[in-house]
Amino acid sequence: PTVDDRRAAAYIIDRMVYKAWAMHIQEPMSRDQIVAAIGRSHMLISQRFHGLVFSAMAGVPFVAINGHSKIENLTKLLKYEGIVDYYGYSMKAFWEAVSRSKNTQTFAPYIEKAKQEWADMSVAIKIALFG
Repeated sequence: PTVDDRRAAAYIIDRMVYKAWAMHIQEPMSRDQIVAAIGRSHMLISQRFHGLVFSAMAGVPFVAINGHSKIENLTKLLKYEGIVDYYGYSMKAFWEAVSRSKNTQTFAPYIEKAKQEWADMSVAIKIALFG
């Protein structure tokens, strides 16, 4: 089944001044297509681990909505401060996270490594499933 996150995103998009800037992508995309699409963005707001990884790979600032330890662990690994807690979320906390989300230089050491690890994992999954 296709995962549709539009309902979860509706709260944030509803408060955007430029709602047309929000992207809704439903068709399957390759890793490079996802990174390129995110790379055309000014910022990503996500509580999905993979969305944050792709944003870092594209060098795009993000606000991580932390509802799981893997989100917090990723931002700590990246030494990135654009994070806001899902529990106790407020507009003030969100805007503070936005102001802390500008330093994408902390991503640089990880971008090529992430791309290689993604490729390696894809090959391993293909072998495990199809031999």
